[in-house]
Amino acid sequence: MYVLIALWFLQTADSAPQRVVILGDSLTAGYGLSPDLAYPALLQKKVDAEGLAVTIVNAGVSGDTSAGGLRRL
Repeated sequence: MYVLIALWFLQTADSAPQRVVILGDSLTAGYGLSPDLAYPALLQKKVDAEGLAVTIVNAGVSGDTSAGGLRRL
């Protein structure tokens, strides 16, 4: 099991929203859960509650491995 959190900050403008892409396995993908209960969705709710201009992207793939995640980068 692994979780790799990769951050890409958009450099277009000071007010541009930031994007956080979360790579991982079934825990990240939310296997067996409704999409709104996967931890990236819960993180998005926390970010929104703080009023931050950040988009959380769930790029989790059930059954993924570290090697698979590296290939997807």
